Amino acid sequence: MADNDGSPSHERTLHEEKKQIEEEFFEEQAARSVAGQQRRRVTVQTRAGESFGVSICRFGVSFYITEVLTGTKAYAAGLSVGDRIDCVNEETVQGSDNYNSVDILEMCKNFDEIRLMVAEKPITRLWRVYQDPTVTRAVRMDDDLGRPVVHLAATDAMNEMQPGLTIFEVNGRDVLHLHDKDVINSMVKALEKQLRVDVSFVPTVFANEVVKAREARRERYRQQGGVSHATGQVSLAVGLRTGTPTAHGPQTTYSSNVAPAVRAPPVQTPPANNSQSNAY
Repeated sequence: MADNDGSPSHERTLHEEKKQIEEEFFEEQAARSVAGQQRRRVTVQTRAGESFGVSICRFGVSFYITEVLTGTKAYAAGLSVGDRIDCVNEETVQGSDNYNSVDILEMCKNFDEIRLMVAEKPITRLWRVYQDPTVTRAVRMDDDLGRPVVHLAATDAMNEMQPGLTIFEVNGRDVLHLHDKDVINSMVKALEKQLRVDVSFVPTVFANEVVKAREARRERYRQQGGVSHATGQVSLAVGLRTGTPTAHGPQTTYSSNVAPAVRAPPVQTPPANNSQSNAY
C-alpha cells in the first residue's frame, strides 16, 4: 500500500479530475435542460429508407445530434449540432431508458415524414470576454488531438469557466476542426476587431463524439474514392484579458501565436462509458 507521499493511491490523476468535471457539467446541464429549455418542432420530409444526414449520440437518458451533413434534408430543416432530441413522431424519447441511438435512427428511417421535438443546444455554455486589468486568464486552444481546450489554474466561478472543457464555438464559428493555418489566421484577425467575444464550451466527451462522427464520414469518403481530408493538428495560443466592461465600454486584447499546421493521424477516441454515437 502506498504512503502519503503524493503517490497515485493518494492523489487523483488529471484524467480523473477532468472526467469528474465533465460529469458534473453534464449533470448540471441535464438538470437545467428540462425546465426553461427552448424547444422547437422540426419536420423533415423524406422517403422511407432514405438517409437525412445526422449522427446521434446518447448521454445518460438524452440523445444529442453530433453531426448534420451540409446539403441534407436535416440541414435544410434547421437541425444543428448540440440539439437534444426529445420526441420522434410524437413518441417521447427524452428521459427514457428504453431506447438507444440505433433505435432513434430506425424510428426516423421508417417514415416519409419525420417530426422531431428538439431542445436547442442544451449543453453549450457561453463565456463573454472583456478587458479587465485585474483579471487575466490564459486559454490554450490546443490539446493532444489539435482541438481547443480550456486550461486554467483553477475554476473561474464568476464566468463559469472550468478546466477540461472543450471550446466549441468562438463568435458562433465552429473551431473544433480548423485544419488550415490561413483559416485560423483569418479568424484571429477577425477576433482582434471585436470588442466582445462569445465563446461556447461543451464537455470534452461530447466534443469527442463530434470528432468521431466527422472522422467516420471522412473515412467513408476515402473508401468511396472521394477527397481525403487529412486531419491537421494546429496549436493556437490566445492570451485573453477577462472580466467586466470598463467605464468606457467593453474592450478585449489578444496576444496570439499560431504554430505551423502538421499532419496528424485520424482521431481514435474511445467512446465514453455512458455514450454511444451512430450515424444515419
